[in-house]
Amino acid sequence: MFKLLRYFSAASLLAFVGATVLLSGYYHSQANRDLIHIEEYQNVTLSHFFVNVLWEKFEPLLTIAPESTNTELMTNQQIYELRRSLLEQIEGLSIVRVKIFDLNGRAIFSTDLSQIGKESNSENYLRARAGNTVTRLDHRHLTLDTGKDGDHLLSSYIPLYDKGNPKKVVAVFEIYNNVTPFLRQLDRTQKQIIIAIVLILGSLYSLLFAIVRHAERILIRQHSELRKSEALAKRQALELEQTLHQLQETQTQLIHSEKMAGLGQMVAGVAHEINNPISFIYGNLVPAEQYAADALELIDLYQQHYPDSPAAIQDSLESFDLEFVKQDWFKLLKSMRSGSNRIRQIVTSLRTFAHLDESGAKEINLQNGIDNTLFMLQNRLEATQRRPKIDVQKNYDERVPLVHCSPAQINQVFLHLFNNAIDALENIQDRPTIAIQTEILASPSPFVVIRIVDNGEGIPDAVSQKIFDPFFTTKPVGKGTGLGLTVCHQIVVREHGGRLLYGSRREGGTEFIVQLPLDAASRPKNGNKTESRQMSEFLKEKDPSNLSTTA
Repeated sequence: MFKLLRYFSAASLLAFVGATVLLSGYYHSQANRDLIHIEEYQNVTLSHFFVNVLWEKFEPLLTIAPESTNTELMTNQQIYELRRSLLEQIEGLSIVRVKIFDLNGRAIFSTDLSQIGKESNSENYLRARAGNTVTRLDHRHLTLDTGKDGDHLLSSYIPLYDKGNPKKVVAVFEIYNNVTPFLRQLDRTQKQIIIAIVLILGSLYSLLFAIVRHAERILIRQHSELRKSEALAKRQALELEQTLHQLQETQTQLIHSEKMAGLGQMVAGVAHEINNPISFIYGNLVPAEQYAADALELIDLYQQHYPDSPAAIQDSLESFDLEFVKQDWFKLLKSMRSGSNRIRQIVTSLRTFAHLDESGAKEINLQNGIDNTLFMLQNRLEATQRRPKIDVQKNYDERVPLVHCSPAQINQVFLHLFNNAIDALENIQDRPTIAIQTEILASPSPFVVIRIVDNGEGIPDAVSQKIFDPFFTTKPVGKGTGLGLTVCHQIVVREHGGRLLYGSRREGGTEFIVQLPLDAASRPKNGNKTESRQMSEFLKEKDPSNLSTTA
């Protein structure tokens, strides 16, 4: 969750420091500009006073200065009088030194007599000589003979114009002001402003802190409620998904039960309707053969004892072709017996497939179940207009014992798997084949493996993850319900604790592997995934080319 109070405090601290620095810096800069402006105005006023009042005493210096030495200037009585007059005017002011430069940069007057004769070519002097007033605040600690050590000085360079010609610069007036008291007052005022800012921002922060803390508590509570709502929604979604899954399973089981009930009733009706007349026919074939034999024998006796029969009897015998009837009659009865046996075998296969006379689980021969199922599908294996006859290759392991299972359910699995294999071969022109193999494996626990492999087109990747989903089918509408493999998975995995593996083979085609424990005691309870995974890995190690994917 976003830590509102923490980030607010950090952001407020940065804003607090930044605002304090910016405001104090702005005040300091503005105060310096105001100080320079005020002092410059004062110095310009002093220079105007100098021109208006002391010009008569100063003007002769401009005439004699170029021809006088520094010593002569220092000892000149006019300079002393000018210095005394100027010191009287600046007494009580912050001015600590006044200098006047001629246009050659030579100091021809200074309140500090030792500075007379010094030359200056500084940028400020040159700008003042060009007619500009320049003021600079020097924050370096300078030492003047007339000031105190460590004073902060503000220097102004002011051009002096000829009184008779206001546009002609005749000298440069330099004034040094001691602004240390002003700067100290500025520092005190700046500190007071910083304290005021701190107090104002601190009060504002305290108010906002209380608001943000309250808002954070509301957010935390809402976040907690939201998480509870999300958890409840997830739980409800999971329950809904489970309910939907259970409904799908229930629907699948109901449809499957209904289909199997209908199939059982149909098989029972067909078996009953066929069994009664065929039993009557098959049971009467033996006496029919005996009666025919007796009748033919009686005819032979008549022919032996009455060789000269009446003409009418002779004509009837010739038209009847008695010799042909003697030869064909028993062939006819033999064909009828063969057809009756075939029909009885079909009825037996129907009853064996559906196990109508049996209920519950028992030990059965899986290979007989496979054969009976294939017998039921014999017509689908025959050649069609789209493909040749499907070749069924059987490779049974004679060591496979009887398996304890539900015969009717296991036969349903075989029926669905064989039907899917036949459907996959509908467009195969080159020797469509279904290979069936059974074997027994003892590790990690004894179980039987039934492999059903076709050489069709295989299972696409987009379909492979959905083939066990209820009602999922790739067949056209009306040709598939999407329940076959779902029912197979329920029967093998849930009802018998086995595994149903599938995948596309590398050489082409699809393979389904049914794994069934030999007896109920060796079945994993509730689908032991660890054991099932070990069995799958064992199968891959035994034949790595078997599967490309498993599920």
